[in-house]
Amino acid sequence: MKTLFSFLITLFFLQITFAQGPYTEAQRRKDQAKLDSICRRSPTTCSFYGDLIGANSVFKNHVPRRIERNRKICFDKKFQYYSNSYGKVMRGCFYINTKDGYVAQFMSRGEESCDGMANPQPGFDMMIISKIGESFTFRVSKEGKKTFFAQLPPEDIPYGMITNFVLNNPNALTSPYREPFTSQNLPTLPYRIEGSTESSKKYLFSAYHAQRISIKDYIGAFGTGYYKDSMGNTMIALAVESDKHFVKIEKIEDVNECFDGRDFGDEMQEAIATNEEIIREKEKDLEYQGNNDPKKNCEAAEALVQHKRQMLDKEKNLNNFLKAGGSAQSREGLRLGAMAMDVIDKVVTDRLELEKRICSQEYSLYIYNNNSGYGEKLKTIANNKIQCYNIAINQLNELKTQLEQINARNGTNYAKAISEKNLHYFKKIKDIDLNCNFDKDGKKKTTTMDAGAQKLRDQIQEIMKRR
Repeated sequence: MKTLFSFLITLFFLQITFAQGPYTEAQRRKDQAKLDSICRRSPTTCSFYGDLIGANSVFKNHVPRRIERNRKICFDKKFQYYSNSYGKVMRGCFYINTKDGYVAQFMSRGEESCDGMANPQPGFDMMIISKIGESFTFRVSKEGKKTFFAQLPPEDIPYGMITNFVLNNPNALTSPYREPFTSQNLPTLPYRIEGSTESSKKYLFSAYHAQRISIKDYIGAFGTGYYKDSMGNTMIALAVESDKHFVKIEKIEDVNECFDGRDFGDEMQEAIATNEEIIREKEKDLEYQGNNDPKKNCEAAEALVQHKRQMLDKEKNLNNFLKAGGSAQSREGLRLGAMAMDVIDKVVTDRLELEKRICSQEYSLYIYNNNSGYGEKLKTIANNKIQCYNIAINQLNELKTQLEQINARNGTNYAKAISEKNLHYFKKIKDIDLNCNFDKDGKKKTTTMDAGAQKLRDQIQEIMKRR
């Protein structure tokens, strides 16, 4: 289920604020003249800026469309950027198709993100995002296998944005200084999102600068890229700055770079087919356990098999939903996915496993107490194990309650609940001794996180890397 669960992570967000008042033609001409004056001071500072911003720029022929994977996807703009996030410095690129509204971002290392689109090599990892919310991620494994998976927009979430930008410092309008960015030293002023509590600033290069600008459209990455105002003018965010993050555009190029994803196989369909085989094997194993477990007379043993069948039913429900064409990111897909990968089920499994072990130790004590050939050390070890198992069961019950409270807090926000529960689970489970190992003298051995929890932690960490 590792591959399927990775499709449940959603990255969509919406910023909605209020509309702005009118901005007069006279004021716009005044600001245009100010920008012209700034640019004339250095002939190369703003060369050809009219092709980048204003009413006749990239949004002139902008008609967003769905991604058609079975045709070449071409890009006409290339943005080279520098970023510093929590002290980690990286350089990279992203591409924009300004007509169809596509953005190509690279998940691979920054220095490799400017190459390889035309001839993807092992390690290639690129996401193409459309303006209507869908995306395709294309990967080439170390072995050279080419796969993709599609992510569709969640239900009931509108796309596009209506956002007001306001000057971070209104006095900047009267100052002749503009912060320069890119190899052309394009002049900018810093804006923030009106009503936002965040300290993030966007440095806008525009045909005019006003104290308040109504933004109606956007295409780009990391908050940088092209914005369109309510009058149809294009402006560019050339840098985004916050307390811990900084991204700036170093160069913008006109390009004709194309990507052909037609020979990439559908990773989702492969994962569904693989998971069907895994489910069939699990069903056979549970059938065998139900019929042949020597401890089936133990109530916990029967409850454990029944619990595993219920867990398997959740996996089957998710797999069947996806097989029928359902989106993993729809409301129903997220609900089914949250049920199929719920760590609460892992906690219940651990608890029933321990209760089953208590049955085994109690039976051993019965044998020891009714046969004189067994020594006291064996009885001591059995009693110590039972005591240790009961302590772990109480801790697991407490953990289960805490995880259920996270569910209750988040309601139908399944992705957030999954993230919070996983983090809490891994924080707590490492302190619970699920093994209860004792040496021949009855002394407890030091143990680490059990193998099942370790495996699940590794899976979640892999998913988080691909977010």
